[in-house]
Amino acid sequence: MIDELKLYRGENDYIGEIEFHPPTLREVVDFGETDFFAMVYQFCATPYDFMSELDDQGIRYEDIDEYIFFIANLFESFNEENTKLLFPNLNVSKMTLYQKTNTGEILRVDPDTGLYIDQTVYQELTSTLRKIFGFKYEPKVAATPLTRKMMIRAARERRAMLATQKQKSTLMPLVSTMVNISDFKYTHKEVWDMSFFAFMDSVKRVQAIRMATAMYTGGYFGLKLSEVKEYLDYARPL
Repeated sequence: MIDELKLYRGENDYIGEIEFHPPTLREVVDFGETDFFAMVYQFCATPYDFMSELDDQGIRYEDIDEYIFFIANLFESFNEENTKLLFPNLNVSKMTLYQKTNTGEILRVDPDTGLYIDQTVYQELTSTLRKIFGFKYEPKVAATPLTRKMMIRAARERRAMLATQKQKSTLMPLVSTMVNISDFKYTHKEVWDMSFFAFMDSVKRVQAIRMATAMYTGGYFGLKLSEVKEYLDYARPL
């Protein structure tokens, strides 16, 4: 299991035998913000996220196993150059499909190093990336055929909109906000060397502190603090 405190401190850790590097803001910007998040999205994506593309091919997204979808399809879009920032010792371009004879499990293996991604590694890898970079895991199954049709239509419309939409930075407003408020101790020059994980934790922690402060103030004006006590502890896990 990956060590969350190491990630917060910006240290490399291991998922199985695969080295994981928590990037700094500077590394994300140098890589290219849009390309970086597109790469992380590919790692975290499920058949649900590609429901309209699969439907265009006559495939029901509900019928595809998430792990098989990853190693058989999404994996083909990765290469060593666009993944080594996150996984320094992994050359994904060399990883081939392999099936265990005793269990029938399919995995990706680098024949030169022996590094592999099986279902256990995949689950920890994706859960780690979702936690650090904020990609939510929320696949849904339609309750009725009509609901399913509407879901796919909405997904297709989003895809068309994103194809024509001008890319905007998601990091810039966050960085700009944080370096301009007193609760954040890093300057504009210093913030870029923070790990992305630590920076986003600071964003959420400052929000938690300010919310708790506002609620304590509200207590003087009739707010029942007993009804919001879970938000008063600003040192709680976020």
